[in-house]
Amino acid sequence: MKFIFKSKKDTWLALLIWAIILLPIYLLFQDEELALTALIALSLSSLLCLWVWYGTYYTIENKELKYQTGPFYGSLDIMSIKRINKTKSMMSSAALSLDRICIQNEEYNEVLISPERQEEFIRILKKINPNIIVEV
Repeated sequence: MKFIFKSKKDTWLALLIWAIILLPIYLLFQDEELALTALIALSLSSLLCLWVWYGTYYTIENKELKYQTGPFYGSLDIMSIKRINKTKSMMSSAALSLDRICIQNEEYNEVLISPERQEEFIRILKKINPNIIVEV
């Protein structure tokens, strides 16, 4: 069975991303002499922000956890997960909220994510791998 979870989204991050998205439009109407190169760069940044905003999600399928943030993605074998704990770390990650969980696998790698329905997300992972230590 396949489960898809959207990322929880913080208001402050929404304001920041939408400011970046709308900046090229604002500048276009404010400064007609704005260099085309700068406008293109800002537009591309806006497109990347939109992709990240609408393209951040997590998929649990079979025994694999996949995470996607715009063009960036990765996966973990759920059977390799050792621990899940809450974190407020601001480290760059596949999360659009500071209400995050840290997933640690046997290789001591960490993945920070922020599924909207954290309890359900963790329950499904625990059903697949009952040996996961949960500290939330």
